[in-house]
Amino acid sequence: MEQNKSTFSPNLHWDSLLLLASKIEYKLSKKDADFVEIPSEELKYSVREYAKYIKFLLEIDAIEKKNYSTTIGKCNAFRVKYEIFGHEFDKIKEIKIALKPKFYSTATNCDHLTKWFNSHLQIDYYNYFYSTFSIVEPQNSQKNYEKAVLKAMSYRMSLVDLSNYYFRASRDISSDNRLHTNLTNFPSKLRQFITYDGWDLVSFDVKNSQPYFMIVFLERFEEERIRKIFRRIYRSKIGIMSDRINQILYCKEFQEEYIRLKDLILNGKLYEFLVEIMDFKTKNGKFLVKAYEKETDKNFFNFFDSKRDACKQAFMQILYSPNNRKSSHYKRFESEFPKFCELLHLLKTSTNRKDSYKKFPKLLQQIESDCILDFVTKNIAKEYPNIPMFTIHDSIATIEAYSDVLYKKMNQYFAQYSGDVLPQLKEEYWGLNYIKIKEAV
Repeated sequence: MEQNKSTFSPNLHWDSLLLLASKIEYKLSKKDADFVEIPSEELKYSVREYAKYIKFLLEIDAIEKKNYSTTIGKCNAFRVKYEIFGHEFDKIKEIKIALKPKFYSTATNCDHLTKWFNSHLQIDYYNYFYSTFSIVEPQNSQKNYEKAVLKAMSYRMSLVDLSNYYFRASRDISSDNRLHTNLTNFPSKLRQFITYDGWDLVSFDVKNSQPYFMIVFLERFEEERIRKIFRRIYRSKIGIMSDRINQILYCKEFQEEYIRLKDLILNGKLYEFLVEIMDFKTKNGKFLVKAYEKETDKNFFNFFDSKRDACKQAFMQILYSPNNRKSSHYKRFESEFPKFCELLHLLKTSTNRKDSYKKFPKLLQQIESDCILDFVTKNIAKEYPNIPMFTIHDSIATIEAYSDVLYKKMNQYFAQYSGDVLPQLKEEYWGLNYIKIKEAV
């Protein structure tokens, strides 16, 4: 881009070009693929006349584009042509972009949370630059190194956005209905450098959140609040499905299994139980869990340091994988809980479409968002309007001064929402000083 700056139109803004190029790189860093799809509305939000800047990047051969297709419902996709760097990829320099303070929000009904994205939310740059923190770790190949550098760039863009008060918030009821903000995908290893009004942040995460919200769904299935979400996800099939679900729920065999499974989940014993009943292949001391990659239509293995972590991944696959792709772990779990797996099968086959199984995780995500965004945090905000709160899906954070109040009120309102089915909450201190003490110990 610098080499071709002389051919850049004087009627366009160089900073806008840098912003658009960095956005494409940032998107690529979040997806392990050559091309990344970016809707025109999103490009227009970043740069109003984005087409002129895209044209320039194409002309200088810096990017490649795949045109949209109405047939398969895909928007324009882009890739950065890294091959032009040759073996000089490590000479990339940081370029500053003159971003103006801006807040972009399509998050309806979340003003009690989005209002805290303001100038008090800051990055502690001094400690960031003078700590021993390292973003890019050594890699064993050029391709992995390029991925690591992309990741580092996305980390840096996250920092730049916050430091320039370039805030964003979105929520889509047709998708997961979660609140997506600057903090949603903010690297956990960088949270130590975030402060609000000079205070460190503390978060409380719902442990085993998806299994927990599955229990909430089953416990509160007959209540209108949950039924409304259920109708929104499954639409025309709700009548037939409701009858079949009720038949299973009130079946004696299911009740016996459910009491056992509920105890394991709510008391944090589920993964320990799975450790006892599941077997995994190992390689170099790592536990292997087979997974499927839709883009390549191939199976691959994920590696885990502990058997417990492998069990977590295996259980998520049990909940969310298609019914026609039953792993050995699924079959082992099914032998322990056959009626529960019958219910899972029903929730993942509401239609004959291949992607029908995706409705179930969407259901649990929307119950989670309804609980945390529209009930727990909203009630806390009414009672304590001066408590700053930030959510990262199943986690709620506040400044250290209010951590005790937040913990107490989260338990209170979770109990009200779920009918006293309380989750276990995991406390996490984000502060730099706490992390230093923890490392020293």
